[in-house]
Amino acid sequence: NGAKTISSYHPETGAELWSTPATTVECVGSVVALGDLVFGSGGYPDHITSCVSASQPGTAIWTVKKKVYAPSMLAVNDHLYAVSDRGIAYCWEARTGKAKWVARLKGDFSTSLVLVKDRLLAVSEQGTAYFFEARSDKFSLRARNQLGNDTFATPSVCGGRIYLRTAQRGGGKRQETLYCIGR
Repeated sequence: NGAKTISSYHPETGAELWSTPATTVECVGSVVALGDLVFGSGGYPDHITSCVSASQPGTAIWTVKKKVYAPSMLAVNDHLYAVSDRGIAYCWEARTGKAKWVARLKGDFSTSLVLVKDRLLAVSEQGTAYFFEARSDKFSLRARNQLGNDTFATPSVCGGRIYLRTAQRGGGKRQETLYCIGR
């Protein structure tokens, strides 16, 4: 994802398998796949999120002028979910790019979305963890928890537990904490 294309490469040789014009010049987040659909997004100089077909590369299936620059997106149940760097949460229909809903979360985001059972977890740079349902009919915030005030690490999920590294800044000091949430 980047240099105005979404490309596929052979994992052993590095040879290009296919390339499709999409996105923009600079892209930070990883591509996401759902079946043969591949999604990418970038933020400079254009704000573009695109979908291409891995089985029929050549032209983008759909493109929207929305910027999801640093965080990686997540595909769940035929929908693409994203939270932009500025805290705008999106749900698009995966095959068409049709917007299902848009919601505003407070803060800036560098971390990627994580799926925890049937919920999406997004953590702001200011340390707020947002849990919302992975559903397409409406945005449904289920929980908001403050865990520090300085967070750049994407949470990990393993063995039914969520691991999150965050920090607390104050008084010229920074104290890191590793949270383990679960039973």
